[in-house]
Amino acid sequence: TTDEGSGRIYVANATELLAFSNSNDKYEVYNACPPGEPVLGPDMAKAVNKKMLKVYPWMIRIVFFFAWHLSKGAIPTSRGGWRYYSYPVAVDGSKLTNKLGFKYSMGSKDAFVKKEGRYMKFVKI
Repeated sequence: TTDEGSGRIYVANATELLAFSNSNDKYEVYNACPPGEPVLGPDMAKAVNKKMLKVYPWMIRIVFFFAWHLSKGAIPTSRGGWRYYSYPVAVDGSKLTNKLGFKYSMGSKDAFVKKEGRYMKFVKI
């Protein structure tokens, strides 16, 4: 279920596994997230050679408040939706491994920063 030699997990592989698996369940939700350390803001900034701008939750809440009220609801900002604009987003990818046998070939940080794999031909360096 992983691309041989690339050391990278692909959503396409997980999608293929889900599409052709014999699951008796009608609806399942899976997170494609390898076990291990999460990718944090400083890690992301370092990977793309940018400085990190720390934005606190109270700042996001103010922006969401004004986005909703000034647009009279045209900008749909759900109650508590601001919480999902922070990293790391807590997810667990073990269900994909336990139920369907999907094997992650590297951790989250390596998958985020390494420049290798079958889709590298589309990446401009």
